[in-house]
Amino acid sequence: MLRRSKAEVECYVASVQASAASQREKSLKGFQFAKLYFELKEYELAKRYVSTYLSVQKRDPRAHRFLGQIYEAEDNIEKAFGCYRRSVELNPMQKDLVLKIAELLCNNAVTDERAKYWVEKSAKLFPGSPAVYKLKEQLLDCKAPSLAELHKYDVDNTLPSHLGKSQSNSELEVAHQNLQHETKMSQLRETLRKMTDENNELRSSLNSLRENNELLKTQQHETKMSQLRETLRKMTDENKQHETKMSQLRETLRKMTDENNELRSSLNSLRENNELLKTQHETKMSQLRETLRKMTDENNELRSSLNSLRENNELLKTQHETKMSQLRETLRKMTDENNELRSSLNSLRENNELLKTQHETKMSQLRETLRKMTDENNELRSSLNSLRENNELLKTQHETKMSQLRETLRKMTDENNELRSSLNSLRENNELLKTQHETKMSQLRETLRKMTDENNELRSSLNSLRENNELLKTQQHGTKRSQLRQPFRKMTDENNELRSSLNSLRENNELLKTQQHETKMSQLRETLRKMTDENKQHETKMSQLRETLRKMTDENNELRSSLNSLRENNELLKTQHETKMSQLRETLRKMTENNELRSSLNSLRENIEFLKTQARLIISCY
Repeated sequence: MLRRSKAEVECYVASVQASAASQREKSLKGFQFAKLYFELKEYELAKRYVSTYLSVQKRDPRAHRFLGQIYEAEDNIEKAFGCYRRSVELNPMQKDLVLKIAELLCNNAVTDERAKYWVEKSAKLFPGSPAVYKLKEQLLDCKAPSLAELHKYDVDNTLPSHLGKSQSNSELEVAHQNLQHETKMSQLRETLRKMTDENNELRSSLNSLRENNELLKTQQHETKMSQLRETLRKMTDENKQHETKMSQLRETLRKMTDENNELRSSLNSLRENNELLKTQHETKMSQLRETLRKMTDENNELRSSLNSLRENNELLKTQHETKMSQLRETLRKMTDENNELRSSLNSLRENNELLKTQHETKMSQLRETLRKMTDENNELRSSLNSLRENNELLKTQHETKMSQLRETLRKMTDENNELRSSLNSLRENNELLKTQHETKMSQLRETLRKMTDENNELRSSLNSLRENNELLKTQQHGTKRSQLRQPFRKMTDENNELRSSLNSLRENNELLKTQQHETKMSQLRETLRKMTDENKQHETKMSQLRETLRKMTDENNELRSSLNSLRENNELLKTQHETKMSQLRETLRKMTENNELRSSLNSLRENIEFLKTQARLIISCY
């Protein structure tokens, strides 16, 4: 961590306080500022900022603990003890802080009831801990002078009574030595009793350690196996769900294939209908062209006859005018007939002009109709060609997508097979881990058996020590004192060795548990991560497959809509064709009426010829 200078910290504090929106937000940032100043050993500023934070957050155990650390750094033990105690009251789960309070009191020679209370509380939270044992020794060492003074006080109070009873110096010295020996023996008994209690505590802690170890082993194994079974069950359910989804997908694909076959059959039938309609249209158009050609020839003949009729009429008019000028006087009786003839001729001219205009308009309409039909036929041909091209393109796209879908299904089948193989390997690894755990637990039982043997040896040495103690009482103090120190020293060494072996055993046990647990959990996490990744890949592939199916469904819908539109266009073309054919029939009917007009013209010609012959006869008569 990069160490900051005081100027940098002050600049940072000023910038944060300037950006704060309210005074409460500034106070809440005080804990962070206090940590920065604590790193710089600016304890007064750290206390000020953490106090500002506590004015807002009064029940934050972290802040009270941090304030206790500041007071401890300033060697203010009482205030540090008060802050630590307040933090433990707010959060009783801080076991390490309880041990820290006991160490703080014992290291600073506080031997009142507070130290005893916190040491006993630490012993309850950490049974068999070497740190708690050291704290008990420190507490006894701190109390030892007071016991010595008490014994000294007893000796000083007892000596005058002995001095009053016996006047000789030898008797006083013997009494004094006996009293000192008694006090030392009482201290030794007290020490032996404490060591016996500690040995009993060690045995109970060892038994609890064995029970905890067995319980932890069974609980961890059961929990791991249950978790593994649950994971395998979930994966089996997921595979079943995937299988059902795949079956549904296959059913959907089969239905879509049937629909595509139906669409192909409908397209083929539509093509056949279009071809048939095209041939029918071609035949009708050829018939119509032949009819129009004949009508055109007849119209040309009609035009030529009308022209000749006009010329004859003009010539007849001129001849008739000349002859009528000569015969005005002679043909007075025929004036009325000539007037009627003129009126009929005028009406004939008007009828001829009207017939000419009607014929021109009908011919223009017919040409426009033919032009529109030609354009529509061209559009129909182009739409049919585009429809064929689109059908071919859709067919190729459908074939490619179906091949991609088959390839995707094959890959998913391979991945499911790989997933099954990974599950089998996971089961094999689980069995292997189980056998390794059993071997390690057998080694741990062997180690515990050896420790039990050592404890038995320790009991035998304690029994021999008791015998030596009894022997020390009967023998003199000077000769047996060295012999008593030797077993006591041996027992102390054996106790120390036993504690060290227990500590090493606990450490090895914890290390073994953590290593085994970490390796198994890491392997299990890795396996679960791989399985999760495979499931994610499977889900992505399934989503891609769903997306492909959705696109194919949309394309099929579009194809259906295009087919429907094509059917509608065909129906529309049929109706248009029917209307045009009806119009053509109407035109033919009108042309039939023109034939009637032609017959009337022929009758008119005959009447004119008859009039000419009558006029010639009249002229020949006169």
